[in-house]
Amino acid sequence: MESFHSSIQREFLDRFEIYGEKKIKELMNEYIFYYNYERLHGAIGYTTLVKYFVRYFKRAKVSVEFVKVCPYNRG
Repeated sequence: MESFHSSIQREFLDRFEIYGEKKIKELMNEYIFYYNYERLHGAIGYTTLVKYFVRYFKRAKVSVEFVKVCPYNRG
């Protein structure tokens, strides 16, 4: 969690001047989607968080239906 907060500060908040609550929410949703579905994470073998957890749950024989209903799933 600390890594996420550090990343969001460095990769998002420090890069933009943001005005208005609506715009902040819109940009945060875009960043969270990027962070989970597109950003490669070195600590987990340079893969995305979603791919990592899908593989983890498949190995554990747990349903991966959460990916289909995730509010950030655009695919």
